[in-house]
Amino acid sequence: MSPTPDVPRYAVTFTATANLMITSKDTRTPEQDAFEPQRPSHSSSAIALASGRLGAGLLSLVSAMVLSRLLSQQQYGTYQQVWLVYNTLLPFVLFGLPSSIIYYVPQADARGQKMIVVQTWALLLVAGLAIGAAAYALSGPLSVGFRGNDLRVLLRAFFFFPIFTLPLTFVDSLLVAIGRARVAGWFNIFSGVMLFGAVTVPIALGCSLLTVMYTLSISAGLRFAVTAFYVLREYADVPLQLDRAFVTRQLRYSIPLGVASLLGTLTLQLNRIMIASMFGPREYAIYVNGATELPFVAIISGSVMSVVTPEFVRLYRDRRTGEILRLWHSATRKVALVFFPLTALLMAFGADFVVLLFSARYSQSASLFRIFLLLLPLRITVYGSLLMAAGLSTLVLRAAVATLAFNVVLNFTLIPLLGLEGAALSTVIATYFMGGWQLVRCARLLEVPFGAIFPWPGLARLLAASTIAAGAAWLAAHSLPTGGIRFAIGTTLFIAFAVPLFYYAGARPEMMAMLRRRR
Repeated sequence: MSPTPDVPRYAVTFTATANLMITSKDTRTPEQDAFEPQRPSHSSSAIALASGRLGAGLLSLVSAMVLSRLLSQQQYGTYQQVWLVYNTLLPFVLFGLPSSIIYYVPQADARGQKMIVVQTWALLLVAGLAIGAAAYALSGPLSVGFRGNDLRVLLRAFFFFPIFTLPLTFVDSLLVAIGRARVAGWFNIFSGVMLFGAVTVPIALGCSLLTVMYTLSISAGLRFAVTAFYVLREYADVPLQLDRAFVTRQLRYSIPLGVASLLGTLTLQLNRIMIASMFGPREYAIYVNGATELPFVAIISGSVMSVVTPEFVRLYRDRRTGEILRLWHSATRKVALVFFPLTALLMAFGADFVVLLFSARYSQSASLFRIFLLLLPLRITVYGSLLMAAGLSTLVLRAAVATLAFNVVLNFTLIPLLGLEGAALSTVIATYFMGGWQLVRCARLLEVPFGAIFPWPGLARLLAASTIAAGAAWLAAHSLPTGGIRFAIGTTLFIAFAVPLFYYAGARPEMMAMLRRRR
């Protein structure tokens, strides 16, 4: 959907966050303290970064809404195929390098930080060149394989975009690590605005997709220049001393994370690759809009687990498994109070929501959207977080391998039988498989029965209350015409029905906590 790289959704992200929080607290040196005299709290840093990423995600969603209306389905599908190629190639060359920044920068003094930044930039420039060259070289075969006649020309014009973009993939993490979390938030918004303008303005002016590829490269170059100027200004008085040996250490740390991210990306992209190759741009346009995920979903679950994962590390080290379980239950209930109602509401009014976002031309995407909504209840936690806190990263990696293999089998089985819906179902089933397997391992880790690893009764009551409220809202509003008005009325009715139901379903503590925070 978006003109930005997909964010990996696996627990390695939260390992890096835990490293940031732990090292920034416990391993400060006098030189670092002099360089960064006032470091904001972890909570304010997380909020600032999450707000920036949410703003960028919303701009990406609005971009998709605009393009869905201004481009034909053939053009829109071909445009999305360019991003499919880019996002699929990305983890093959990143090697987990952005995650290594969060680990190493908080432990270094100003001179070491400048060395890490410059050398990582150099590595990522080479990685960006590799993606640009690969996309250029494969443009012909990919154009044939994805049945997009214009894809070859677009991929070749796309050449410079990854070269200037990949060196920016670690900047927000760097800014957080050096105590510039608010700047990191603004950096994400700045990047989102630049990308939004580079894509939507040429299309609104009647220009071709080829022009869009050129404006994307120009905007990437400008973003790189502005960002490099700001970052290097922070170290203007710090001498640069390169360290070739550090590159080996950095890659030794980051490559395992990169492999896990690669497997996760392939799992998420596999269904899209198969749809693009088996059906062509028009059907791919319908599929990719149906596969839309609201930008705040990953941010909410990720932010909550980013806060509790470092605590998991500390509690597991002290063998306080009971407190781990209590903390995990509390976090999942809070996220479920947002995601369960949202799932029920969008299930009931999914067709209206899709038409509101992408226009009636994409009404066929509604069935796909509802299938992918089945993933939303699963997103109430990050299932590998406990395993990573216990140092069992190999289990997370094995789960990613098994899920990818299972997803391949499902896609080749269900797509010929069910078409686009088969690809969506394959992703949902494979993801539930991974989540269930990791839950079983978490139960073994904490030495509790599977029935105790999650607050199942409370979650079931909340899901039942959400379903009843959504059903009542749909019965009251279903006779209205499909579209934004019915969605707005349905949402209002849903809230009116849901609040008392949630209260009696046992969600009162979480509801009161949210109200107190809003005050």
